[in-house]
Amino acid sequence: MEGLEPELYEYWSSIKCPSNDGSLYWKKAWKTYGTCTGMYQPTYFETALDLRAQVDLLTALANKGITPSETRKYSMESIEKAIEEATKATPVIRCNKGGQLYEIYVCFDKHGGSAIECPLRPYFSCPNEIIIPPFTDNMLKIDAYPSINATPSVSVQ
Repeated sequence: MEGLEPELYEYWSSIKCPSNDGSLYWKKAWKTYGTCTGMYQPTYFETALDLRAQVDLLTALANKGITPSETRKYSMESIEKAIEEATKATPVIRCNKGGQLYEIYVCFDKHGGSAIECPLRPYFSCPNEIIIPPFTDNMLKIDAYPSINATPSVSVQ
């Protein structure tokens, strides 16, 4: 994965556990999703980063007036609809116990060509209205790769 680390640190860091640099999550993503694609590991991560650039979920949400906020709540239906319009596939949305957006899954065909309906949709419980908390630089372990400036992003898996 030589040469991909700067982008991985910038766009695929661990917000859940800022005490690590994201590399444990990369290993898990490769083992869980990447090995099923038939791609080589560097190709899988290159494709995932390319898809992240193509499918800008924060912009898709912002285009519908849905922006990160500590207090404002948005309906799950409006969030799902905004993402579905942008990707042409139904997202799977995961919330934390506090009713905040935690993760968005968008499935792609095994070649990374187009978004598809997730064949096995994990079940996550979210309230009807959720908060999309803003990302801040201190949520990411930027010092693991000091030349990177954090840019808020949502990972596409």
